[in-house]
Amino acid sequence: VYSLAWSHKEDKPFRLAVGSFVNESRNIIRIVSFNEQTRQFEEVCDLPQSYPATKVGFVPNSRSESRDFLASTGECLRIWEIKEDSIG
Repeated sequence: VYSLAWSHKEDKPFRLAVGSFVNESRNIIRIVSFNEQTRQFEEVCDLPQSYPATKVGFVPNSRSESRDFLASTGECLRIWEIKEDSIG
């Protein structure tokens, strides 16, 4: 684990982004969420990164109805929109 961020969304209180550190150009940011029924963390998605993400952060807005974004830095600043069925 090289970088880590907790989600601020009221409807997703146990979701986090975890960035990898690999000495190659194949790093990822993995978004995981806690499933309260199974009581385990489950992978939501992987986001490709050429370089390790030195910093990750979810949008600080906690309202459930607002759009959800994740920012990451590595070789550049990336803004990801997180939707229920995809990442953009």
